[in-house]
Amino acid sequence: MMYEKRYLDDDLIKWLQEKADELGRTPKCSDFNSNNKDEPSYGTYRNRFGGWNNALLAAGLNTNTHYCYYSKDGIIASLQRLAKDLGRTPVIEDLISAKLAYPMPSFPTVVRKFGSWNQALVAAGLELSFTFYTYTDAELISILQDEAKKLGKTPSRTDLDRDPNLPSSGVFAARLGSGSWNKALSKAGFSPNRPGMWRYSDEDLIDSLKEKAARLGRTPNRKDVKRDNTIPSVSTFECRFGSWNNALLAAGLPLNTRGKKA
Repeated sequence: MMYEKRYLDDDLIKWLQEKADELGRTPKCSDFNSNNKDEPSYGTYRNRFGGWNNALLAAGLNTNTHYCYYSKDGIIASLQRLAKDLGRTPVIEDLISAKLAYPMPSFPTVVRKFGSWNQALVAAGLELSFTFYTYTDAELISILQDEAKKLGKTPSRTDLDRDPNLPSSGVFAARLGSGSWNKALSKAGFSPNRPGMWRYSDEDLIDSLKEKAARLGRTPNRKDVKRDNTIPSVSTFECRFGSWNNALLAAGLPLNTRGKKA
């Protein structure tokens, strides 16, 4: 909190406006999640204004939606940048990991725009990731089931990614779950795991909200999520969708009306 108090509201608003001018677009929360200690963090804006989109509105900027910023040209530029940083054609899990370091489109966004991961790679002038097609769906399901027997539990992404002799977790998610690891597990007959925060796809986040709503018999609020360590944190939803209410809308749930922080 001491770091947060260094900034006046006017300073935070001015910083947002200057960032928008620099980027040529409305900033996303991930644009303020760098290791630069000389600028405010996303958390500072969230705490001061009660949500990322509230901060954008205070700065006179358009609010974010969860994937509208990525045109085909934007996705191509992002893939080319990632390939240059890696020194090779990126695979799906590279895209997920890169979102920690700088803004990147999600895998479902890429597929929505281009029809498939490999079509996006072709559009970006990159070599195809042939390992994606090495296995049939039935073989991937069999691998997951064999790993579960060996481990004595539902396999996690980490279990798959630490074994160089197995396909990467990104291949399972893309081929069996349209980008969702939990859907891939379900297709193989397992109850979904809850992976680390940065490994959630947009669909995973939406599904977790719907599941929570079904268990409660109503729209979950922030307190419901904070008390449940089986689903992502409130800040994860706010960062991905711009605000808590945007996350609820993306999940098709009625908005809470009992106070601003319900």
